[in-house]
Amino acid sequence: MNASIIPIDPSPRFLGHILDPKLSFNNHFESISARIIGKTNLIRKIRIRFQSSYPQSNPGRYTLDDALKLRFSELIFEY
Repeated sequence: MNASIIPIDPSPRFLGHILDPKLSFNNHFESISARIIGKTNLIRKIRIRFQSSYPQSNPGRYTLDDALKLRFSELIFEY
């Protein structure tokens, strides 16, 4: 390869996880938390609008909180 130098990435991504030399996963948690904060703010805005439009909920059905918990769990584990 004509003696070309291949740069080493200090935090490579493997199967959706960011690895670091000490395997502490700090870089991975920082990248996930940055994505989660944006998504939770979006969910909060949707929730506020939904509650102001539909103040009463139907008993025995999924509530907004149930729906948001399900959606939030999808956002966390989405890569």
